[in-house]
Amino acid sequence: KDNKAPNLWVSPNPIIDQLTVHHLKPLAYSYLVYNSIEQIIQEAILNEFQNKIEIRNLSSGLYFLGIKGNDYTFKDKFFKE
Repeated sequence: KDNKAPNLWVSPNPIIDQLTVHHLKPLAYSYLVYNSIEQIIQEAILNEFQNKIEIRNLSSGLYFLGIKGNDYTFKDKFFKE
């Protein structure tokens, strides 16, 4: 984990179809989902009203999530079942 964003976390892990980004204050941020060889699989912008990332179409395996806001970064890994 390389978390520099306070009060930000993701769940569940492992994931079946949807990853939720939790935060304690309203945030707008961009995210990237990438695989173990750093290929970008998915990217978009989320906000306080849209905090779910659909991953049901991904194959099973290990992935990484990168989130970038105006003044923070957040990186974590997750497993897709």
